[in-house]
Amino acid sequence: ALYPNPNNGSMQLSASENLGKTFHLEIYNLQGQILDNILQYEINTPINTQQLPVGIYILKVTTMDGRVHFVKFIRQ
Repeated sequence: ALYPNPNNGSMQLSASENLGKTFHLEIYNLQGQILDNILQYEINTPINTQQLPVGIYILKVTTMDGRVHFVKFIRQ
């Protein structure tokens, strides 16, 4: 889960225990361009989105064992 969504410049990712506690994150715009790449993200660490203009984005979450999840979020 990603919260708060929409966000005003900061959000957090929560995950079930079976996904682990460390992830690789990538933020994409709706045109598929990568805007940010966080190589090692620890669960419950704030994700700074202040650099992003207001809009809709996709967060790609890759677990350390290679599973991939996509979450849409709104930066307001």
